[in-house]
Amino acid sequence: MDTPASSYHIGGVPGAIAAFGEPAAAEAAAEAVVASGTATYVVYHTPNKPGEAPSLVRCGGDSGVIGQLLRENGAESLAPTATRYLRQHRVRWPHGDATPGLGTIFWVPKIPSMPTSEFHRWWEHEHGPKALRHHMGMWDYAQVSLVDAPTGGSFEGIDGIAVVQWPVVEDLTHRFFDSDVGAETIRADAASFTDGDNTHAVQMTEVVLAQPDLDAQRAPVWVTDYRALELGCSPEALWAVAGDFAAIGQWWPSGLVRCETDGTGRGAKRRLWFENGSSAVETLLHHRPDERMFELEITEGLAPGLQHYRCRYEIRATPDGCRLDFQPTALVDPGAGAVFGAMVDRGWPQVSAGLGGAL
Repeated sequence: MDTPASSYHIGGVPGAIAAFGEPAAAEAAAEAVVASGTATYVVYHTPNKPGEAPSLVRCGGDSGVIGQLLRENGAESLAPTATRYLRQHRVRWPHGDATPGLGTIFWVPKIPSMPTSEFHRWWEHEHGPKALRHHMGMWDYAQVSLVDAPTGGSFEGIDGIAVVQWPVVEDLTHRFFDSDVGAETIRADAASFTDGDNTHAVQMTEVVLAQPDLDAQRAPVWVTDYRALELGCSPEALWAVAGDFAAIGQWWPSGLVRCETDGTGRGAKRRLWFENGSSAVETLLHHRPDERMFELEITEGLAPGLQHYRCRYEIRATPDGCRLDFQPTALVDPGAGAVFGAMVDRGWPQVSAGLGGAL
């Protein structure tokens, strides 16, 4: 992006973030905001290690109204925010339950010499696209820009807070980056606009009380999901079936008429024809037999409302056999959140039944 700093205005959903000394205080304050009906979304985070960091409450809406409510409920520090959801997981669990997987809050200060407006512009328009491209495993990524952060308190010296979630711990430890080149790209870019010596990360548990409305987005947003299939066979046995790009017809349970492929490695394409008369073309973005992982993109045949659809399959060893991790991701137009949800909810049973039956 080439948005000039001189014309940049911090974009995102307006709201507020507050810090609390105790997790119970944060939970109570978040519930009070929900009960007031004044917020478009309400999320709170508590540190996995007690005392490691303050608990946080993030809310969307009028920062003045919400800020006053958070103060009345014991906020120790408060800042108005603009939040950009660059990647957003579907919430398929009850509101009030902890988000599955692993979450981390990154407290991000800018380089001291960089103008504040340039920091936020760079974070959104330069770093954001790189993060989406190279942080393969994350299924949730929000940039929380602090607007007029107060002096003193938990947010002093902090210009932004990145909220990142991974569905399983292996996606943090092994899929934080897509490659060595991607890792170097991200590190070099982060060094160009953030104060690395004073940036710190804290593992925190997220609880969503009121979910951001996907269909209220004004622009397309990447939406993700995660499913898993536990099997009693070896990882090698499952990879022999699932990892063969040309062999989907041998295990897909129903509706597939024909499959034609032009290869088996990265960049290979396969065209699928179905009984209902539809067809699709899928392209391999990654194919790594040594890691038992591949990722594909549907390049033709997408439903209206979806601009891109990618899906990563990864087979991991377990004490009793192996697990197939399935992570679909799509760039969803405003108002089309249900289209992506229906696609995943319809496709995953086919994948799990087909591969489970084949093994």
